[in-house]
Amino acid sequence: MLLPLVSKLLPALRKGSPAVDLLLITFGRSLGQLVLFASTVYCASFYGPEAFGVAGIFASLVSIASQVTGLRSETVALSSRGRRSSEVFISISYLSNIAFLAVLLPSSVAYAVANWDSDYAFTLLFAPLAAFFISINQFILPAQLAIAGRQRNYGRVAGLTSTATAILQTLGAWFWPIAPALIFARTFGPIGGTLTVPGELWTGLKGAWAIKARLQMRYLRPVLHEFLYQVPAAIISTLAFQIPVYFFGLLGLSSSTGAYWFSFNLIFLPYLIVASSFRPIYVRQVVAKIPQGDAVPFVLQTTLWAALVGVITALGVAVSSWFIVTRFLGEEWREAAEFSVVLSILLAGLVVQTPITACSSALKLQRANLIYNVVQVVVRMIALVLSYWITQSTLWSVAAFSISALAVCLLYLPVSLGLIRQRAQEKKMTNSEQ
Repeated sequence: MLLPLVSKLLPALRKGSPAVDLLLITFGRSLGQLVLFASTVYCASFYGPEAFGVAGIFASLVSIASQVTGLRSETVALSSRGRRSSEVFISISYLSNIAFLAVLLPSSVAYAVANWDSDYAFTLLFAPLAAFFISINQFILPAQLAIAGRQRNYGRVAGLTSTATAILQTLGAWFWPIAPALIFARTFGPIGGTLTVPGELWTGLKGAWAIKARLQMRYLRPVLHEFLYQVPAAIISTLAFQIPVYFFGLLGLSSSTGAYWFSFNLIFLPYLIVASSFRPIYVRQVVAKIPQGDAVPFVLQTTLWAALVGVITALGVAVSSWFIVTRFLGEEWREAAEFSVVLSILLAGLVVQTPITACSSALKLQRANLIYNVVQVVVRMIALVLSYWITQSTLWSVAAFSISALAVCLLYLPVSLGLIRQRAQEKKMTNSEQ
């Protein structure tokens, strides 16, 4: 009975399809995330919440910086229909990353050496290097491989990145269980994963060197447009997750800061990794369906599936996170278990909106996406601060943070689908006239 199924599956795996590619990428990333997840839970008892708090601030700064260093030119590459123009936009991403690294690395090294006794010396020392490689690893490489038709290879890159990070932070837990060891692992894990595809990395670096002397305004104009709208939206979207990190850190609640960042790793990091794998394939599918008028039904169908997946995922994550943290970690991590349960509410909303946010660049909805992200940050910030001011409870403040985020997401859903329908019709008419 299995032979007919295998005989149909093997040709599909060899030939490749968007669904199979996404399955293979998700499998590779999920396997790596499972290793990293187990390592993070195991290491938590060695490092303690305070060390995770310092590492959380580092990770927050790096995640924001990595949204800027490549100018998000790779999103323009994914939306471009010509292979040559797509490669040019990828080269611009590499060139921009190199420029940012050349400017920031010397100053960060000088400052870290001058302030070596500071708790944040390692944060400043490694932040530019981490931002450079995370930008390439999480944003540029998926787009570069998707354009070349080798997107399934990214599953290996992501899996090895997570595995390398897990090994490094575990070694740190054994021999040097302080915050700098976590920062070291979160820097050199992505470096190790990126170096597993030296061919693509070398091609990108060569392209950056070759293009620097012949940049044309017709290439820079769409990158500038993307930078003005999509980069702020991406930064604000990233910042929206990290508001509790900065708020608790500002109040001197280092244990709560570490507990939140630990919960963030358990709840959101696997989602963000899988979503960034999904995005390049999905955008190319939406672009291909626009001329036939099939883009809107496709987005609607995938959004409905995302809603079902979001609810199931949130329930599973809430139960499993509570069990894992309370079962395997001590009482000092109980706050992290409580945060994980309430943050699963926010996770459901994120999964639902994934198809819509993924296709915003392809349908030129960057301005609407930016406005939505600004509203999300403002509402979440007000909910967090106001709730803490009233209750003096970190748990209730994070619960208000999550519920307000889900409410804004659900309110924006019909608006965004209407905008997608309108823009898809406009692009279809433009293509038919051409």
